[in-house]
Amino acid sequence: MQKSNSNNRRRFNQRFASLVAAPLSLSVSALAGCPGSASVDSNNATGDLISDASAGRAKVTQIPLRVWVIGPIDNADALQRHWQSFSEQPVEFQSLSPTPFFESQDSPADVLVFPSRLIGELAYRKWIVPLPNSLSTNAESGISRNSIEGDLDMEPAMLPAVTQPMLSAAGYGGVQYGLPLGFSSIQVLSSKAVNTVSSADPQVATTQWTWAELKQRLPSPSEQPTAVERSLVDADALVDRFLAIAVGTSSVNPKYGVLLDLRSTKARLRADEFVFAAEFLRALAAQPEGLSALVGSHTTAWQWINETQQPAYALVSPTQLQWSNRQLDSATLVPITSISYNSGSGMVASLASRCQQTMQSTRFLQWLISPRALDVMRTVIPGIVHLPSRGPDLADRLIESGMRQLEEGLPVNEPRMPGTYAYRQALAECLIEMLSGKLSVGAALAEASERWDKISQQTNNLQSEYEKSLGLNL
Repeated sequence: MQKSNSNNRRRFNQRFASLVAAPLSLSVSALAGCPGSASVDSNNATGDLISDASAGRAKVTQIPLRVWVIGPIDNADALQRHWQSFSEQPVEFQSLSPTPFFESQDSPADVLVFPSRLIGELAYRKWIVPLPNSLSTNAESGISRNSIEGDLDMEPAMLPAVTQPMLSAAGYGGVQYGLPLGFSSIQVLSSKAVNTVSSADPQVATTQWTWAELKQRLPSPSEQPTAVERSLVDADALVDRFLAIAVGTSSVNPKYGVLLDLRSTKARLRADEFVFAAEFLRALAAQPEGLSALVGSHTTAWQWINETQQPAYALVSPTQLQWSNRQLDSATLVPITSISYNSGSGMVASLASRCQQTMQSTRFLQWLISPRALDVMRTVIPGIVHLPSRGPDLADRLIESGMRQLEEGLPVNEPRMPGTYAYRQALAECLIEMLSGKLSVGAALAEASERWDKISQQTNNLQSEYEKSLGLNL
């Protein structure tokens, strides 16, 4: 099994290498679906939209590339400076939250960088286009130094690693829409006060547990109503934790979907695994200061589990941490025996359908997945990873552990069909009502199911879209 996984990973890394290293001598027609790249005389004094495909490289223009990031950017200036050290092509980075982004009727960007779970919605709206054939073919052919442009300075050995789940998350319905920049997994951590470690490795618990065994170590949920400070709630992080538990305890074959019934497309949120996950959240919230860590961001939970003096447990995605907080390392990884869950927070970069500078945008995509760019971006944009991540601190170890879990198992990557953002927001709101004591577990899951079914009605041919999201129609 280990040899097979190694061979699979080598093949996928070769495919990723071909994506990174594909030469840029592209014709405009090869980039169909991304209009507006008409070549202009290079002697044009204005320098407007100069793109000479025959030169094998994108010419600098005075029109900034429009790069939209669906998520936070901690330091856009750092990205700007790093790009300008590589190219004189102007670029404008814009950070958007999903709500205003999806409420708009259009996406007038050149490049979109987004959490992979949104790929179904973007493809359904036709806001992104498939990768050009020049970037997505010859998947198994490997790589040679001559196929890499010299100023990217990328030897084959330096190319970032990529796993099968990462590459799959950047595709939808058998179509490769983007380049994978990261992945996301949920890890269980215990505080220093929990005596679960051995002297051989103080950062890893001695035995694997099931979710049921871990729940037995948590306090009984409080029956008293507890106010939840809405301003401190990170809806995505809360839903990540809930779905990781539900997926890890489900008896349903994940190949055919865990969240919806594949035939009826009705929500399955009333099923036993979701009831267990909801009760598990209530138990986590009953820990000293556990509620804030449960409903807060992954960084909030990470900081709490590393600093609390009480025996405690937290669920954290290490690729979602703010860079300034990731050096904390007093917590312990608790291995859980279950199906691994990919929360879809890993970022993907795609050409937007409204792209107006295809050559320059394609050049930008290649720069995005260079090791030097990834090293900068992972410090300012959550969900970006430069593999292999083998640093000495706990966060790097968790990233490596999460990568192995997703690569060696059958990872569940749901939801990512059209409506995913609405599904997750509705679920988060019902979970908050449950945790605050306003709704029982059964009532909260029933409400979430009804809201999911209404959201499902807004997507034409949802069954087909759900199958695409599961990779069943390849």
